[in-house]
Amino acid sequence: MAANTAEQFSQMGSPKPWGGPDDLSALAGFQWDDKNLYLRFEITDDLHQPPETEKGMWNRDVIELLIDVNRKLVRGDSFTMFSLAEFPDGPRLQRWDGP
Repeated sequence: MAANTAEQFSQMGSPKPWGGPDDLSALAGFQWDDKNLYLRFEITDDLHQPPETEKGMWNRDVIELLIDVNRKLVRGDSFTMFSLAEFPDGPRLQRWDGP
């Protein structure tokens, strides 16, 4: 799956408009078996802005994935969100559960 058009990205209040695939783009792949979900991401970003702390890390360069564990496709219902980011001391994965 490719993310390489302006409509696929959230500017999150950034004053800088999206500058094309060399500015920010991604390729993502997903596979699963009976016990695991496998994810692969290839990100192109001309200006990497990693989070400095876990608080508010989603306001920086992170990968966010929401999983509908009840398979109801209703955002207000129970879901699990994962955020993956590269911190100065290495990568971290966070998990949030709930509405």
